[in-house]
Parts: sequence; C-alpha cells; structure tokens
Amino acid sequence: MTESNDTPKSSENMESVGGVSNGWTKARSTMKSGIKSGVDGLNDVLASSEVQYTSIVSRLSTSSIYMRRLGERSMGHLVRYYSVRRDYGVEAVVGSTVVIGGLTGLRRGRIQGAAAGILAGSLAYGFAYGLPQYTVDEKAEKQMGSR
Repeated sequence: MTESNDTPKSSENMESVGGVSNGWTKARSTMKSGIKSGVDGLNDVLASSEVQYTSIVSRLSTSSIYMRRLGERSMGHLVRYYSVRRDYGVEAVVGSTVVIGGLTGLRRGRIQGAAAGILAGSLAYGFAYGLPQYTVDEKAEKQMGSR
C-alpha cells in the first residue's frame, strides 16, 4: 500500500524530515538548562543575602541593647545633674563659654569664637538658672488695655 499525503507521519519520520523537530528539541533543552542555571544563581544570591541579613539583625539587636543601657545610664547622669544644676551653675556657664568659644575660635577665628562662646554661655545660663519669668503688674496691664 502506498501512503497518502493526508495521513499523519510517525514521530520517527518527523524527526528526520528537515530536522525541524530536532531543532525544537535542542532549543527546548537549551532553554530548560538556561532557566535552571538562572534559578540556581538566584537561589545562591538569595541564600547569601539571607545570611547577611541575619548577621546584620543579630549585630543590631546586640548593639541596640548596649545603646539602650548606655542611654539609661546617661539619662541617670542628666537627671542627677539637672537636680543640682543651680549648685554648679557658674561652672557650667564658664565651662561652656570657654570650651565652645575656644574650639570655635581655633577653627574659625576670634570673632566667631567670641560669638559662639557668648551664645553657649547664654544657653548654659538659661539651662542652669532658668529664664526669668516676667509678670505684668495690674497697673501696666491697665495702661496697655487703655491704648
């Protein structure tokens, strides 16, 4: 019997006809190997980034505990100093003026150093003694109200 052109050919015959099917098989295997190598590379990158993330988080948690303890200790010193600030007000004002003014004077010049020293001394005075609380007496309040 003779084969007609309408009957489908077997898979062995398709591979041999023009090499079309063989070309698709090679392309498919090349694509699969490329995808596999890409996935493997991405998995390696993700694994190394996870290891780095874990090490960073562990370091941060350790340092945050240390920083919290240091902050608590510093706040204790600040609270103690704030409670006795009036006893050492002169030293705080003079020390702030000399240190800030001197360092700024060395870096920027005498005039800038003097200005920075005055500013630092004024802020230290305000911190140590508080700012004066001015009250308006009744007579002045009546005069201002009449204007």
